[in-house]
Amino acid sequence: MANFDQVYERALDLLELRDHSKRELEDKLIVKFGYDNRELAKSVCDKLAESGLLDDERFARTYADELVRRKHVSPTGLRAALSSRGIDKRISDIIIDELEIDQIEQINCLLDGKFRGRDLLDEKQCDKTMNALYRLGFSMNDIRSAILRRQEQLEAELLENS
Repeated sequence: MANFDQVYERALDLLELRDHSKRELEDKLIVKFGYDNRELAKSVCDKLAESGLLDDERFARTYADELVRRKHVSPTGLRAALSSRGIDKRISDIIIDELEIDQIEQINCLLDGKFRGRDLLDEKQCDKTMNALYRLGFSMNDIRSAILRRQEQLEAELLENS
């Protein structure tokens, strides 16, 4: 059976690597020390939260910023990612509102990156791309708008090069 100090030290080691949400850290400690030490993991996380070393809002802000900048997530995708890490809906809503995510810009970044190889003038590939963006949580109106603008640019380039 683990003691408080062992679990606390392991938690500090994990927090030294990167910030964690409270639930995420609890889960890692439970995996490490066993389900029968669940209450011990919870009390360690409570103590870390009281001391300011574990802060769900701080974690959520950092994680959300990274997902928006690097992964170009939609607000819906961001909400799901934060929820999966144990972040309260209230905190997620505040952070998403503050970020003011431009969905068209995020879609364009994905079209330039992840979907760069797709021919948006080909109906099948265009539909496939639209469906993938929809599954990522973007609204169909924003997807259509960004795709239409991109198709117009591609058609203009084709005419220019002919």
